[in-house]
Amino acid sequence: MDNIRIAVLSAYDDVRAFLDNEAPESMHYYDDELHEYLKGAASTFKTDAQHPESVNLVEGNKLAFKWRRKDYYFNIVRVIRDEYEVEVEAYSLNMELLNERVDAYKAAKAMKFSEYLNVFDFEKVLTLNINEVSDKTITNEWTGSEELLARIY
Repeated sequence: MDNIRIAVLSAYDDVRAFLDNEAPESMHYYDDELHEYLKGAASTFKTDAQHPESVNLVEGNKLAFKWRRKDYYFNIVRVIRDEYEVEVEAYSLNMELLNERVDAYKAAKAMKFSEYLNVFDFEKVLTLNINEVSDKTITNEWTGSEELLARIY
């Protein structure tokens, strides 16, 4: 099995700690699972609650690592802690977008995809990189509410 070094980041992406099973003084993790879905990924693992850096494993902080040439970036959404063990559940950005709902919307004019993204992702969670339809406009209307990720798709 590959050893994966996981960076624990603050909510503002400052490095707080590392989980690394090959570094003797680092937090070690076990019972780890990575679930990949069509619309995102989820990760769970456990670590020792006695390790001084385990205080950085809190809801709202992030996890980042690279595995098999793919980058992963997770939001910690649930932490269960007792005096011996910390259990962490984290979702990728796409899974986080499943928790956000957007209401009905009707565009007043034909808009580019980037304009629609600005309307629905006003918190700027996503970054639009390569836009293959940057010159196209369309007038869309959504009559019901749905998850933000579904609306973007």
